[in-house]
Amino acid sequence: MTNFSILDPHLNQSVCSSARTAADRFIRQALSPFRSQLARVAVEGLRAKANKARLSGWNGAFPSWEPVDGVYPLPDKSLPIVGVDGSQIYPDPTQPVQWAYMQALAYNDGNDPLIQTDYIDLEGLAGGTVQRFDLPEDLLPYCRDLKALVDYLRALLELKTAVKADGLFPGHITLLDMPLAVWPPYSQNKLQRQRLHNQFYSLLNRLQGRPVAGVISSPTSSYLHQMISLSIQSPNVCNQRSTFQDRFFLMEYLQPGERTAIFELSGGGNDAVPPRQAALFFFYLKINDYELVRVEIPAWAAKNEQMIAQIQASIYQDSQALGYSQALSRAHHLVSITAKTAGEFKHLASALFFDSPNQVGLSAKMRMKLGWEES
Repeated sequence: MTNFSILDPHLNQSVCSSARTAADRFIRQALSPFRSQLARVAVEGLRAKANKARLSGWNGAFPSWEPVDGVYPLPDKSLPIVGVDGSQIYPDPTQPVQWAYMQALAYNDGNDPLIQTDYIDLEGLAGGTVQRFDLPEDLLPYCRDLKALVDYLRALLELKTAVKADGLFPGHITLLDMPLAVWPPYSQNKLQRQRLHNQFYSLLNRLQGRPVAGVISSPTSSYLHQMISLSIQSPNVCNQRSTFQDRFFLMEYLQPGERTAIFELSGGGNDAVPPRQAALFFFYLKINDYELVRVEIPAWAAKNEQMIAQIQASIYQDSQALGYSQALSRAHHLVSITAKTAGEFKHLASALFFDSPNQVGLSAKMRMKLGWEES
């Protein structure tokens, strides 16, 4: 036990008391009535209520053709998996040179990994140096968050890698270590933002008819709880994000290998919406007593019973050794860029910048870190 001698001696007791109170409130107010409330979700009129509630921040789910309280057992047919993940080096606003790098990798057991990379010269963005992303040249001035821009571009690169891997590994299920509901960074120009968003769905549609899914481990989403709240309340009062994550309920609701019904993602209050034909769906799948995943799927997979069964069985079977998809874990291990590596390249860019004519010199401390010798 950690030594708490420098802290309030009653802190441990206070934390334990808070935990017991929260657990008791959750059991009484939420867990016990969850199944019956889920079964009574009123489908009729729910979308109309959602349109009003979205203005206040509601972000729930919509029922599909399956009974909302349905539980679906583990199918027996699984397929091999291609796991796709990505990594990046973010631009550093404290550095004099603005650039970003990203890479994506597809892993399939028994084959060499497929790797794709891209570099963004943010210094030259206005000059159109990143046309391989089909970026509007004047998007950058509207982006409030360069990190969010890089995250979105990395998601595009991961999806491009998935499309290429699909052609190399037929008969496999493609899993991405990210949601399929990916939103571009905020921009005051909605048309530009919509254009950027459509790129993602254009890529996703190139996998039309193929088994593909995004997997989110231990999701913090409260889509089902928000759906229940909207069904039984006025949309005017459904404006607070739930503190009860869906997995809190579903770890008690499901057995390992079982999944929930399929639900449609609402898209929340986001103004960049996918084309209707690219609607996204999801279900929750329990892996074991401590892991549950949210599985996001495109419409063509959601409406194909055989494909859904293959995705459910394949994710579960591939997760038995590690408690999470082995293919995704391996892809993550291979593609990750360490903070040390990212720092070395950022220091290199700064060093070259400061050694340019008419620039202040690189500090002695920084030269020491980089291993540079005084000339």
